[in-house]
Amino acid sequence: MFRGERLKELRKEKSLSQADLARILGVTRQSISAYEVGQAEPPTSKLILLAQILGTTVDYLLGLDDAKKGSRKFIESFLESQIERLRKKYPDLVIGAAHGKGTHTQKLIYAFLTLLDITGEIRDDTYTRTVIDVLSNLPEDLTETDRTAISTLIKYISQKRSGEDASGAHR
Repeated sequence: MFRGERLKELRKEKSLSQADLARILGVTRQSISAYEVGQAEPPTSKLILLAQILGTTVDYLLGLDDAKKGSRKFIESFLESQIERLRKKYPDLVIGAAHGKGTHTQKLIYAFLTLLDITGEIRDDTYTRTVIDVLSNLPEDLTETDRTAISTLIKYISQKRSGEDASGAHR
């Protein structure tokens, strides 16, 4: 059974209002409220996305596990879902998967970053703050190379949000 109090706790830990979370999730603020007080349960697709946004697992939100944090697979799943979200939001945008050297995680980071830049979503402060929060909780099973790639992505997003160019100089 869905644990609304855990949703509320995690939402507050991320400093998200119900309206912020609703906008990111693609539902109404009233839906978030209903989930938190136990009047409704999110559909499976939204439950998975909630877990990804809040940096936890579906099992934690369902009360099946007391461990909040995920794994490398969790990070990859989060990036995949955000790439899919951006592709749905911008259906005319054509972007292929990243090819060449690198781990699966690194290719996902490249595709996600490309979509953030092309779509302008990188300027959405609430969204990028949530992305940074999720990606900052790095699981222990990531390779050092993947950790470095994620840290670089976080630094890039932070620079873009603060108006710096890639070299660190303000525009």
